[in-house]
Amino acid sequence: MASSFELLLLFLLGCGLEFAVFSKGEWDRYSPIVAQFCTTALLSTSLFLKICGYSWINSFIETACFGAAWLCGLFLSMVVYRTIFHKLKDFPGPFSAKLTAFWAVKKSIPRLKFYQTVQKLHKEHGDFVRIRPREISISHPDAIEDIHGSRSKCTKGEFYDFHYPHRSMQMTRDVSFHSRKRKVWNKAFHPKALNAYEQRLRENCSRLNNLFERESHDNYPVDASGLFMYFGFDIMSDLTFGKPLGMLKTGKADSMVQKYHDVKEILGTVIIMPWIMVLLQNLPILRQETWKFKAWCKEQLDERRKMTPELPDFYTYFTDQVSSAAKDVAQDFEDNATYDAELAIVAGGDTVSCALADICYLLAKHPEYQRRLREEIDPLYHKEGEVMHQDLITLPLLNAIINEAVRLFPPAPGGLQRLTPPEGAVIAGRFIPGNSNVSTPTHTLHRDPRWFAKPDEFIPERWFANSELVINKAAFVPFSHGPNNCAGKPLALMEMRMVTAGMARRFTWEIQPGKEEECTQAFENQPDCFVVKSPLLPIIFHARTN
Repeated sequence: MASSFELLLLFLLGCGLEFAVFSKGEWDRYSPIVAQFCTTALLSTSLFLKICGYSWINSFIETACFGAAWLCGLFLSMVVYRTIFHKLKDFPGPFSAKLTAFWAVKKSIPRLKFYQTVQKLHKEHGDFVRIRPREISISHPDAIEDIHGSRSKCTKGEFYDFHYPHRSMQMTRDVSFHSRKRKVWNKAFHPKALNAYEQRLRENCSRLNNLFERESHDNYPVDASGLFMYFGFDIMSDLTFGKPLGMLKTGKADSMVQKYHDVKEILGTVIIMPWIMVLLQNLPILRQETWKFKAWCKEQLDERRKMTPELPDFYTYFTDQVSSAAKDVAQDFEDNATYDAELAIVAGGDTVSCALADICYLLAKHPEYQRRLREEIDPLYHKEGEVMHQDLITLPLLNAIINEAVRLFPPAPGGLQRLTPPEGAVIAGRFIPGNSNVSTPTHTLHRDPRWFAKPDEFIPERWFANSELVINKAAFVPFSHGPNNCAGKPLALMEMRMVTAGMARRFTWEIQPGKEEECTQAFENQPDCFVVKSPLLPIIFHARTN
């Protein structure tokens, strides 16, 4: 049996590793290497003991004792360091949150409402709350500029190493790489480009409305959330790969989109702890499944490159930009094109479909705004020719409804992780030590009565007629803020305006009788999978009679 001296030595080794190694720097990206090292060490120890004359059973028992002693030292030193010596020890928060990010996982399972937990913590502890061993959540509008603004020295946190060593415009921590990519993407979202996309959007909006009419007849409810998902991914496929996935035509989900939707809550669980996410995606079986979607994106992208579309799409502008770019920029783009395509499809399709479901739900719950919206848009349809998106930009109620929907239900309700510079930073008037993760919780900011009067109520007028209800507009960040804000914001707003206006022009709608309270509970408690997962929305559409 292992001697007390040997166990003590391993215990001290575990303590030393925490204080000298694991408490320094970032380790999320290296979780597969750490796991492989530990596994190899345990197997090698068992094999060595076997060679020294132990039976297999005794060698495994001895190895387990050695491993337990080492882990006890490691975990005990973590507890001591994170509660007594850690640079964030003075920030308030749950004791368990200071010890391990598993606390956040526990609070998220099974319904993935961690953003509500964070909101409660801020009500209890104030604007600064320690929600993970290395992360401070800051619920104050001043923090948005300090963390995300153009002059901020904060950079993206280790969460954005998810694709490492590959990267996309969003999932990268390299500031210069992001800047180069952003310039290319900005051309694809320039007003001139949006005008060129309008015909594609109009065609997909028409297909969506035809699907509403076809599926909802004789007072039969349809799951509007599902149909908005079809629209979101169809239009993003149309703009990314030069053709839609065909879901709006067939009324059936594409297999890849359905698979993404099915595993979304699983992703939402593991994404809370990036090191687990990195570790799992490197397991052979899961890595194979992950690569199926990337392979599909690459296949669609390869087909797009062979096409000469009649109407412009993203790659019309990407190709023009990359062909005239420096060689290293062009190579960067080609090496990571699949990841950018994945970003466009998932981020663009998912967020917009969720926002449209929220708008539809809120207008069904408050039908008086359907009537008022029709009164606002109907005069436009009396003009000759088709109503253009340009006509919708200045409509106060339409835009207020959209703003109010994404305020109440931001598609990404959690905080986006950033890392303070080594020298630390003053954020919202308080010094935050260097190399600490910080975040600004969007849902909490949007529902704070200090920044929005009557924050839990749907009041579109706050955005035009009753502006006093918006106490601090800086707290409104549904598309994030600063150089890393959502590049696709102009397109997203365009989609929401066109779909909402077109829907109000053709239909009135209501929640299936008897399902109102169930829908309210579901939408107020949407699962946060980085982007929320829209709940079932049973809507009955009626063709307009006036």
